[in-house]
Amino acid sequence: MLYRTTLTIDCTDPEQQPDIFKTLRGNAAAWLDSKGYGSEALGSSGQHQLDASTTLDVVGSYSPDGDEVGLRLQFIEQQAQRWTTTLTAVGPDLSGTGLVAIDLECHTGGTIPPSGPPRIIRELVAALPVIDGLAPDAAGGWAPITRLTVSPQHIAAADVDDLLEVLTHQDRRRPVIVAARPHQESPLWTWRTDKAWDRAAGFASLYLLTDQAAVTAFQREIGPDHWVAPGAVRTYLPGVDPAWAADRYRHRFLTYQRLNDRRDEAWRHIASSVQEHTLDAPVPERLAGLVLLNTSPARLPHQRPEMPSPIHLNPAEARSEVSRLTGMVSTRDEEISRQQRMQLSLQHQLNDANAKLTTSEANNDSELAQHLDSLDLLDRANREIDRLRVLLMALDAGTEAYAQQETEDAPRTFEEVLDRITSLPGVQFTGDRPRTLRLDDSDTRKVPGWARKAWLALQALSSYAEISTSEGFKGNFREFCLRSPRGAVVISGNTVAMVESEETLNQWANERMLPVPKLVHTEGKILMEAHIKLDVRGSISPRIHFYDDTAGPTGKVLVGLIARHLTNTKT
Repeated sequence: MLYRTTLTIDCTDPEQQPDIFKTLRGNAAAWLDSKGYGSEALGSSGQHQLDASTTLDVVGSYSPDGDEVGLRLQFIEQQAQRWTTTLTAVGPDLSGTGLVAIDLECHTGGTIPPSGPPRIIRELVAALPVIDGLAPDAAGGWAPITRLTVSPQHIAAADVDDLLEVLTHQDRRRPVIVAARPHQESPLWTWRTDKAWDRAAGFASLYLLTDQAAVTAFQREIGPDHWVAPGAVRTYLPGVDPAWAADRYRHRFLTYQRLNDRRDEAWRHIASSVQEHTLDAPVPERLAGLVLLNTSPARLPHQRPEMPSPIHLNPAEARSEVSRLTGMVSTRDEEISRQQRMQLSLQHQLNDANAKLTTSEANNDSELAQHLDSLDLLDRANREIDRLRVLLMALDAGTEAYAQQETEDAPRTFEEVLDRITSLPGVQFTGDRPRTLRLDDSDTRKVPGWARKAWLALQALSSYAEISTSEGFKGNFREFCLRSPRGAVVISGNTVAMVESEETLNQWANERMLPVPKLVHTEGKILMEAHIKLDVRGSISPRIHFYDDTAGPTGKVLVGLIARHLTNTKT
């Protein structure tokens, strides 16, 4: 398979329903006309011989009411190589989305010649409302996570929050390519990025930061590890975690210097990387079922039985022969149906395997990024130790320089976290212990990392409480982490949110009413908007919700919840 992409079509607007099948036939007709074959064959089902070496299969699928619900067009050119282009479409389902898949294959005994993606991909993206999934909106309906376009969507400084929402959305499945306009226009940079947009259309969503103000705002919001410098282009895979520095390694970028260097051909990989990403994605079951259950009869192996001439048969013999042939047809139909069911079952198994492979590859990427981050931290720590040892040696304190201090390992489970939380003088856990312990049974592969992050976050909260009460720190916990006072334990400020969105509070504020001592609030519970993110990917994505009572009767930070992500507009 050279190229494959499955376009998701937004059909949620009842007043602007796209005609997927009409659009697909229209674009296919223009494509065939441009090749000189004519488009008349699109009007009827079956296999059509366009010339001596070219065939077109047209297969439709219809509901019991006669409405078209699926269409497959397969164009085969037998040249020095066998080129197969397959277009498959299904109408909208209950989710309000239709699907159009475009596949290009080349079968050859030797080297496959270079080929760009079929231009019909770009044409369909231009003609249809193509999206990367739907998510609930504030009005209780559905809205696209992001749209796929043939040219980049322009992002000004005021639009940066929307772009950040797209990048971090947990249901996004396609890559996002973000370019930042350079300080100084370059014809070569413009030509190369235009070519990249053209080849990536239909495989990724495309964005352009339009000026320096947009670049600065984007850097401020996404942080120093995931930003895009002026003139650079960055490809963001699904599952962006701005709060995790090591996550930056998954999202490759090209600098302006490389893009503007005529000797450097790395710009070609911008499009090819997102094409490879979609190539590995499993085929949606709606499309797989359509393709397998509507295979053209001309494609199926069959034998034409030799039947005697009717003029040699008397009526009784003719009836007997008709009965025999009807039985043969029924037997063959049953065999075909059995083979098709078997093929469908195998396709489902293949899809499941591909989905598991995709998840495994994403987990491997995440673990590699975490490993690289750990190596960076270890390297910085070792260099700092060496520097301090040199200073101690200069002060004739060599013994102290190499003295070993016993330290306790970080917790590996949430049970350990809760058992040790009482050792933190500035934190009081008021939450539901069994609810927290359920995290230990949720994802055994991720729990050790979550527990370590939780322990560090709790240490930072305790440090904040101690410094706030003893030294009078002015600011909230997020500001504490960003400003990092001397001697403080902090975490990344990007993992801390001090408030929830208005939409979330309007609908699910009650979930955030969490336990506190009655001397803090007479009802024994209080709204805890502030939270720390232990993960941003997956359905669990644990959170620590807390209430700052450092200026109150306890003088501590009250932790009311350590558990899976609460309900919001994304869950």
